[in-house]
Amino acid sequence: MGGGHGFFWPAKIVYPYSMIISVLNNQIGILAIIIAVIQIPIYGILMTKKPKWTIIIFGIHIVSAIICLNLPTETFSG
Repeated sequence: MGGGHGFFWPAKIVYPYSMIISVLNNQIGILAIIIAVIQIPIYGILMTKKPKWTIIIFGIHIVSAIICLNLPTETFSG
């Protein structure tokens, strides 16, 4: 996955919001990188402060990953 060579489906599953932005822009830009860096800490904070939201956060993440995996693209394989 480094340098634009490789298989991107792991990134599409773990960081779906960043990869959706990247697919739409046809490149991994600064906004996608910033979102990827803050995504996991935001998940942690939300799940710690609002434990009942865990299922909702997980559901939104899964739906976003499915959308991301189904977006047509030739730049980001997988």
